[in-house]
Amino acid sequence: MRNWSAKNGFQVFLLLSGRSNVYLISKGEVNVMVDTAKTSSYHRLQENFKTVVSTSQQIDLLVLTHTHFDHCQNAFNIQQQYNCKVLMSENEAEYAIKGYTPLPDGTIKLTKLISRVGNYIGKKRFAYHSFSPDVCMIEFYNYELGNFSISIISTAGHSKGSVSIIVDNE
Repeated sequence: MRNWSAKNGFQVFLLLSGRSNVYLISKGEVNVMVDTAKTSSYHRLQENFKTVVSTSQQIDLLVLTHTHFDHCQNAFNIQQQYNCKVLMSENEAEYAIKGYTPLPDGTIKLTKLISRVGNYIGKKRFAYHSFSPDVCMIEFYNYELGNFSISIISTAGHSKGSVSIIVDNE
């Protein structure tokens, strides 16, 4: 498992990689998870989390970079198990509540058809357990807990609600 150290004592761990990466940002006793991967990865995600933190530590905040299924299928379970707050873009909160993020409409006849078919199939294959976000950010959010402080910024592009995390201005 890869990990990085930031200048002010932050540790960043890559808990899962592949189709979707899941990170843990830690400093002292504070832990912020970034994304959750697919349901099929839940057990491995839990095992990897337990290898980098003490058994008494919890997840304080879950940040979802966007609501595509491969990034948030485990959000409901993480939220319930750790009683943590979920932060995401206000632009995609409605998808979390519905439990499905639709494909974009497409711009020409072919891509519009692909989108329509994809959304029909997708509702059956790529849905996720609905959950309620606790914090819906718009452009910028600063998360602080004790001496732990990170910034979350809107980086719409991959999806209308994409966000990125800045740790120690790195």
